[in-house]
Order: sequence, then C-alpha cells, then structure tokens
Amino acid sequence: MQTYIHSKKKRNEPSIEGDWINRIENVRLYLRPMSSMTEEEEIYYNTVYTTLKFYKKEDWLNAHHFDYRGLIEKGLALEAPEGMYK
Repeated sequence: MQTYIHSKKKRNEPSIEGDWINRIENVRLYLRPMSSMTEEEEIYYNTVYTTLKFYKKEDWLNAHHFDYRGLIEKGLALEAPEGMYK
C-alpha cells in the first residue's frame, strides 16, 4: 500500500493536478464539418437509417468524425484538414 504525504503547497508553486486540468481543457478534436459530407456518405447515411433502426445516427457521425454538435463554431474543436480522415 502506498502512503501519500500531503504538504502545504508553497506560494506560486505549480499544482500538478491543476496543470493536468489546464492541459485537458486545451485539447481540441479535429472534426469534419457536416458540409464536408460527400455525396456517397450522404447516400449511405440516409439509406442505413431508413432501413436499419438499431444503429444510432450519432454513432455513425462520431465514427466518421463529423461535427454534428457545432463544436467547431463554439471553438471547442478544430476543422479537420481535407482528406485527414480518408
């Protein structure tokens, strides 16, 4: 069993936990805008969801890196360069 010793943090000393939180908050995903969906992808997407009801639309969009939640516009994701996920 490990024992953790807690000591008072010195003034202006960086916090490991705080640094982790700051780093994770600055992570931005590369997502494809919905407008970048190709004609083939759109046909497949529409066909699958009219015939198969067990597969969620969001699962397919996530698997193909589409920004269906508007994260790019909110600054929470980056627009993937063309061809990045091909």
